[in-house]
Amino acid sequence: MKGRIHGYCCDLSPDGGYFVYDVVRASAGEYETWTAISHAPYLKAIGRWKVSAGLPGGGLFLAEDRCWLHNAWDAHQECEEITQELTEVDDELGRDCRKVYIRRQLRDGWKFHSKVGDVIGLEVYRFEKPVGENRVLRNIFDDTERLGLQRGSCPSEYELVDFATGEVQLHPTWEWADSDGNRLLWAEGGKIFSANIEAQGLGSGKMLYDFNDMTFQAIEAPY
Repeated sequence: MKGRIHGYCCDLSPDGGYFVYDVVRASAGEYETWTAISHAPYLKAIGRWKVSAGLPGGGLFLAEDRCWLHNAWDAHQECEEITQELTEVDDELGRDCRKVYIRRQLRDGWKFHSKVGDVIGLEVYRFEKPVGENRVLRNIFDDTERLGLQRGSCPSEYELVDFATGEVQLHPTWEWADSDGNRLLWAEGGKIFSANIEAQGLGSGKMLYDFNDMTFQAIEAPY
């Protein structure tokens, strides 16, 4: 497979054992979109579905062995290990083409804060998640005009908001961030960092892993 995997349409099962992903590839001048499920961290499909042209695919795990598939309509490879859920969510958020990412945020403890815009599929979403006692981490999702981050489809920008002082700290270089109680984790410059939330704000960051030395390896899946 040579194509682009759109991260905002992907998900890992709760135990990290399965990966559902959306892939777009060009063939004879036309774009084809597929949804596949594999054993993480490999991409070799154990299930594969065709997606209607021009629509995003991917999916969201509802349990270890149950996955909701987005816009999947034709099974080219049946998946016997995972139960597939095809029912669409029918509410205001569920009508957005970026619903996999939106639903993933809500499932993982983020709260929907607000949105700007009135064109379905083009609105800018804001999600918040508590970190520490008086602060929230804010995810500003897919504000392409404001962000200009050139990080592919549907980028995010993060803010750390202090309710006690009203201070808002912008972190435009963070490519991903999430909270774990009083600890904040983020990705920046090809590295993963963590820091504790202290009384005066974000503590000193500790690098957990540096991915910059990684290069592509064609490793055959063991299944």
